[in-house]
Amino acid sequence: MDTLTLIAESKIHRLLPGSGPDSRLEASGLIALQDRLIIVFDNLSQAAIIDASLALGAGNRWIGEENGITGFEDITYDDIDRRYFVLIEAVPGSGSSFQAKVVEYDDAFNRRGSHRLPFDFDRANKGFEGLTYVRRNGHFFLLALCEGNHCKGGSAGREPGGGRIQVFQKAGDGWEHVDSLKMPPTVQFVDHASLDIRDGRVAVLSQECAQLWIGTLHPARWDVVDEGVVYALPTDEQGRTIYCYAEGVAWMTPDRVAVVSDRKKQGDPKRCAEKDESVHIFRIP
Repeated sequence: MDTLTLIAESKIHRLLPGSGPDSRLEASGLIALQDRLIIVFDNLSQAAIIDASLALGAGNRWIGEENGITGFEDITYDDIDRRYFVLIEAVPGSGSSFQAKVVEYDDAFNRRGSHRLPFDFDRANKGFEGLTYVRRNGHFFLLALCEGNHCKGGSAGREPGGGRIQVFQKAGDGWEHVDSLKMPPTVQFVDHASLDIRDGRVAVLSQECAQLWIGTLHPARWDVVDEGVVYALPTDEQGRTIYCYAEGVAWMTPDRVAVVSDRKKQGDPKRCAEKDESVHIFRIP
């Protein structure tokens, strides 16, 4: 398995005014827009804009509401209608079920509304983890990545080889579930953390496996055209995982992706703390 090449990385707090080593910056998703990265956090209602070079500068800042909705898992941006769509993993639905919610923001990151994605989960902590969009034949679609295999929780969701991406189409004021995209069974991820699509290329990140899968979206069907390629995130000299909390991925160029990492979990190896609450830029071999 080929390994991604690290180009640059930084702790997020070093890039943002008013932040410091004690700030809780539980990064969960991001997008790349021109020379900027926009990062969302699952413990904050604001998003962060930073320079894609990871340089300190006046353009690095916070946007959005200081005391608004929290629990963000991922973000995507429609550059035609100039709207952000931010994913909340799961909220209570009917009975004992749960559904994800998408919050819509305008270009200045002012909240404009929110709608559920009509797809049921049986638990709150194993819903959708990744979000991106595709336009086809004048129609707008959101693609949401299930965290567990076969979109299930528990032991069934950890059986590798059942990655699923659910497809939703804009319908009136809300969303309609229209299809399901199956990742190739050769992709043996235990979990799925983030999703991005650009120019027909699909990137899916696994946190537990510390790996990235890249495939090609079929131009007319909700399917992939081949098995794609799996890449490993770099390890230490002993071959141990150091990118323990890779939580979001975004295309920057055809051979470069940005990744953000969540906060270190209590009891995890100390080596994992070096890369947590950070942004990383990798080159694809």
